[in-house]
Amino acid sequence: MMVGKRFCYAVLLFSPATALTLRSASHNVTFADHEQHPTFQSFYHDYKSGPGIWKWSNALDAYQQHFAGMAGRSPLAVAEVGVQSGGSIDMWKAVLGKGVHYYGLDINKACRKFQNSSTSIFFGDQADDKVWDAFYSKISMVDILVDDGGHEAHQMSVTFRRSEEHTSELQSLTSS
Repeated sequence: MMVGKRFCYAVLLFSPATALTLRSASHNVTFADHEQHPTFQSFYHDYKSGPGIWKWSNALDAYQQHFAGMAGRSPLAVAEVGVQSGGSIDMWKAVLGKGVHYYGLDINKACRKFQNSSTSIFFGDQADDKVWDAFYSKISMVDILVDDGGHEAHQMSVTFRRSEEHTSELQSLTSS
């Protein structure tokens, strides 16, 4: 086991080659170095049954590049806008480890069925500031925020603006 700083990341994929990442240092966290975790790509390609996973391969590549190093950290708060059919919940937990608590945000109340002790689901339109007020009144910091929700500029800009308030450093990364 190793102790280090906890970071908050958010990735916005603009193209297959570029990602914009938010990063913010937080408190100490434990790393479980001995655990083996699949890659995002191998999990997706080996996934044969269960709720659907709707991801482009360039998103899986970006997740692997930016988040694989966080595997085994505990606790790890992963927030995703766009829960859809729920398959990515299993992906995040399998790839990043048992310490993941998943926070989903979706407009579809049927996503409520995915809630359990390590999964919290919030409802509403990501373009609505009141939805983010409610979300961030319950969760002060997330380690990873993925916006795979509405995909419209006005929705993504609200997500970015409201989430930026909960991070201290903005960093632009270019994928290779």
